[in-house]
Amino acid sequence: MSRFTGISVILVVLAAGLLFTASVAGACDCRLRGFEDGTYRGGYIDRGEQQVSVEFTLENNIVTAIRYRHLTHQGVDYLRTESEQVQRLAGQYKQLIDYLVGKDIRSHVHDLHNPGDIVEDDKDEEELPWWQLERYAIDALSGATTRCSKVVSAIRDALNRGVYSYQ
Repeated sequence: MSRFTGISVILVVLAAGLLFTASVAGACDCRLRGFEDGTYRGGYIDRGEQQVSVEFTLENNIVTAIRYRHLTHQGVDYLRTESEQVQRLAGQYKQLIDYLVGKDIRSHVHDLHNPGDIVEDDKDEEELPWWQLERYAIDALSGATTRCSKVVSAIRDALNRGVYSYQ
């Protein structure tokens, strides 16, 4: 084999490898590809407990509706509770996912990792004694910060699974 042919073969192999790598990287990054229109479902399960599951509808990659199907932590069902404190936290989680309505899922799902920029505390500070103000704010923020990654994971699970139902 001539020296020119050997170099040509090496260049073709390298180019094919680069093309394959680029196509795999593009397929894995949801910001680069579009999703089919339809309803998606996904969840986050830890230690045998389904902690978060979501259902949302996409039209041209825009979230038109989103809701939690499950939202639990340590056996507490945030969607069916009578506890006022847990209801407030559930309201913050609702604000978190409602943020996506009207937005392109490809470029905004990552925003959920910063719940402090999205969620507003609906608790009137005048309702709490002064010694509980800081504790409530820390509990609400730390809980949302800890579990926002689970919400993002559930959304990514839904996108990875594909359309659950077509309209």
